[in-house]
Amino acid sequence: MGGMARISRRVVLSAAPLVPFAPYLIRSSFGQHNGHGARLYVGTYTHDVGVAGKADGIYSAEWDAGKGVASSLQLAAKSADPSFLAIPPKRDALYAVNEGEDYPQPHGGKGGSVTAFRRDPASGKLTEQNLVPSGGAGPCYITVNRAGRAAFVANYNNGTLASFRITPQGLKGPVTVFAAHGSGPNKERQKGPHLHCTELSSDERFLLVCDLGTDHIWIFHVDPNTAELKETGAPWQAKPGSGPRHTHFHPNGRWVYSINELTSTVDALGWNAKAGTLTWHSQVPLRDSAYKGQSDAAELAIDRTGRFLYASNRGEDVIVVFAIEAASGSLHFVQRIGSGGKNPRDFTLDPSEKWLVVSNQDTQNVAVFARDTHSGKLTATDRSYHVGAPVAVLFA
Repeated sequence: MGGMARISRRVVLSAAPLVPFAPYLIRSSFGQHNGHGARLYVGTYTHDVGVAGKADGIYSAEWDAGKGVASSLQLAAKSADPSFLAIPPKRDALYAVNEGEDYPQPHGGKGGSVTAFRRDPASGKLTEQNLVPSGGAGPCYITVNRAGRAAFVANYNNGTLASFRITPQGLKGPVTVFAAHGSGPNKERQKGPHLHCTELSSDERFLLVCDLGTDHIWIFHVDPNTAELKETGAPWQAKPGSGPRHTHFHPNGRWVYSINELTSTVDALGWNAKAGTLTWHSQVPLRDSAYKGQSDAAELAIDRTGRFLYASNRGEDVIVVFAIEAASGSLHFVQRIGSGGKNPRDFTLDPSEKWLVVSNQDTQNVAVFARDTHSGKLTATDRSYHVGAPVAVLFA
C-alpha cells in the first residue's frame, strides 16, 4: 500500500433514537414477492458522459416476471445523476445518490447529495420528499436498513462515509461522517481513499465499507438507536492494488464476497459475526485467460438459495457465473457470457430470480437474460431497452 490508511470521524450531529434494526439488509425489496406487479427502476447519468450519452433521471417500467419483459418504460422522476438506488422492503420509498460536487456540505465546501422519494406501490410513481448533502463528493452507493429507518452512503471522490436517519419527511442528516485517509500502489487510481460500497451485516450490527483507494474494507459498529457509526478498529486489508469495489453477504451470514475492480477478481471471505471481523479464504479471477485488454470489475449478486454468484467485468463486457460450494463457500466457475452491450456497470436478479437484468452504460441499453435456477446458467434474450447512460438497476 502506498501510504498508511486510517479513518476518522469528521461530523456528528444530534439525532433522535431509531426503532431497532430488523435482522437482514436488502438493497431492494427483491425476495419479498414473486415478481407479480413488480417494477424495474433504472438510475442514469444526466450529464454528458461521452459515448454513453445522458438521460433525465430515474426511469421505471412495468415488469412481467412470467415473460421477462419490461413495458411502459418512462421517466419516473427528474434527478441529477442518480447513479445508485435503494428501496426498503415496504417498497414505499426510493433513495438515490446524486453524484456531483456542487451541493453545499455541512462541514464546508461542496459535494454530492442524496434524494428521498415517496413511492406509490401501486403505480410506481415517485414524488420527491427532500434532498440532503451526501457528506462528501461523488456519492456512488447507498444502503437502507431493513426497517427503512437508516441509510448509509459512500462518497467516492473524497473517500467519506455518511449515515442518515429516515423520517416520515425524508432523510435527515448526515448523522455521522467519517473520512478515510491513505493511498494504494496504483498511482493512477489510488492516490487517495475512494469509498465505493456500504453493506450491512446480516444482523445489522456492523457496516462494511469498501475502499477502492486504500485496499481496505472498513468495518463499523452500527448504533441501532441513533444510526451513529463507530469504527471497530479491525478493517480487512485486501491485496495491495486490488481495489475492493462492492461486497455481498451470503444468505447464511457467514461468508462475504468482495469484487476487486482493479484486478478483476473476487475474494471469498469468512465473517465472524460476534467479533465483526473478516478473514481471507480464497480468490477467483473474472478475466478469461485469453483476454488481454483492460478490464474493471463492477458488481456482484447472489441468488436467494446461496448456490450461485454472478459478477460483471467491464472492458471484457461479460457476466461471470460461479457455483458456491455449500461446505466452504469456495467459488467454482460455471459460465462466462457477454453482457449484451458495453460497460456492464450494474445488474440485478428480478424478484422471481428467473431473469437477470444488466445496465450497459456505453451502449445505452438494459439487457435481459433468462436464468436457469437449477444450473445457474444465463441465456441471452432478444429483450434490450434503450436508456441513456444507464448505471443502476433494481426491482421493487
